[in-house]
Amino acid sequence: MTADDQRFSLREAADLTDKSVDTLRRRVKSGKLPGAGADEADPTGTIFIPASALIAAGLLRPEQLAQGSRRKSSPAARTVVRARAAIDLVGERIAEPL
Repeated sequence: MTADDQRFSLREAADLTDKSVDTLRRRVKSGKLPGAGADEADPTGTIFIPASALIAAGLLRPEQLAQGSRRKSSPAARTVVRARAAIDLVGERIAEPL
C-alpha cells in the first residue's frame, strides 16, 4: 500500500465490488487483501481495505476508481429507490377516483 492509496471501509468496499461485507471480512482475515485491517490510530476498530488490494485481488478495476462519484449504488440504495417508486405508485392509485 502506498501513502496515496485510497482506502475503503468494509461497507464501501462491499458496495464497490458487489461482494458482501462478510466475504470481504473473511478475505481480510485470511490475508488475501494485503494491507487491509484496522487502523491503529482509529479507536473504532473500523477495517479499511486499500484500493490496491481490491485491484490486485481482481475485485475492482482501476477504471472504477477513476469514475469516482459514478460508482455503482449499493443494493440497499437500490432497494430504497424501488420502495419509494412503489409508494409513489400506490399513492397515485389511491388518489384516482373510482
